[in-house]
Amino acid sequence: SSPATAAFAARQGACYGVSLSHEKSRDDPSLVFVYRDEFHPTATQPKAQWIVSVAGVCAETEQEARRLADLSSDNPRTGLEIVGTPQQCRERLGFWRWCAA
Repeated sequence: SSPATAAFAARQGACYGVSLSHEKSRDDPSLVFVYRDEFHPTATQPKAQWIVSVAGVCAETEQEARRLADLSSDNPRTGLEIVGTPQQCRERLGFWRWCAA
């Protein structure tokens, strides 16, 4: 996910996907704004639509979440962007939820 791919999808009138679950992912909500602002509607895609893919671990304590995340760290292609307590995970995802408004 990058500004260039967001703009490309927008010009094509396509849906757009942002991944936060890969090693080289960018946690950059402005990608959605680029896509939304530059979107060109088509007959088959009349409005801008996007999805955000997230990988994470949520547990009762941050220590437990980190321990569980360490168990899954053997997959180098998956980046766990969200790790923590339920409150920490909600806060971390808060800005992305705002993008949907």
